[in-house]
Parts: sequence; structure tokens; C-alpha cells
Amino acid sequence: MTNIFENLRDYCTSGFVSRQEIGRLTGGLLNAGTMAQLDHKKLGIMNRKRIGNKTIYSIDDVITWLSVNTELINFND
Repeated sequence: MTNIFENLRDYCTSGFVSRQEIGRLTGGLLNAGTMAQLDHKKLGIMNRKRIGNKTIYSIDDVITWLSVNTELINFND
């Protein structure tokens, strides 16, 4: 099965996404506040960086985090 989150690369041509843009990138699944809380608890996206007052994530790390933290629900069972 192909990683469904790989398509996010098409919308992130710079290769990184700011915490403030995470909601737009994920269609509202996540938001900046949630990511800040998860980052503080060391449960957020790994290898985050800061540029000035902005926190950014590599799109590769975003895709990996989403893949690991998403549960497939099978309604046929």
C-alpha cells in the first residue's frame, strides 16, 4: 500500500512547512496549537527547527509522523 501522505510533497515545494501552516497542509487535521503541545511533550514531529520565531518541519518528517500516528480503521470487520 502506498503511503497516502506522500501526496503532501506536491503542496510543499519548499521541502519544509511552518507550524503555522500545518493546518492548511493537512486540511485542518492538525493545527499550530496542537503541534506546539505535542512538541512540548516530545510527541510531535522530530527534528523541528527554528528560524527567527517560527518553528518549521521537514516535509519528510511530517509525512513520517503522520504515517506513524495514523490509525487505519477498517469498517468491514
